[in-house]
Amino acid sequence: VLENAVNSARVVSIQNVMDDVEKQYQGEIPVVRMPVGDEVIVDIRHPDEAERKPLKVSGRPVVRIPFFRLESGWPEVEKDKTHLLYCGKGVMSRIHASQLLGRGYENVGVYLP
Repeated sequence: VLENAVNSARVVSIQNVMDDVEKQYQGEIPVVRMPVGDEVIVDIRHPDEAERKPLKVSGRPVVRIPFFRLESGWPEVEKDKTHLLYCGKGVMSRIHASQLLGRGYENVGVYLP
C-alpha cells in the first residue's frame, strides 16, 4: 500500500495550491492587517512555534488552535465574532480559511500584521 502511494504521489508547489485557493475564493477571504472591530485572532501555528514566538496583539484576544486541530477546535469558537487566522507567512492561514469558508463558516478571515 505504501509503495503504491509513493509511486502515485505527485509534487505540487505551494504557489499552485495558493493560486487554486485564491481562484476558488476570489475576494471572499478577507485579509486584515490591522483589526478595527471585535475580531478574535486565532493563532494556528504549531504549538512549538507559538510558544517560541508568542503572538501578542494589543487589545485583542488571541486564541491558539493549531492548524491540525482546527476541525475539532473550531466548533468551540464564538460564532458571533469574526475570527482571523494567523500563521507566520499567511499561507496556511489562507488555506485553512478557504477550507472553513467551504464548510459554510462565514466569519473567517486572515490576519497578516
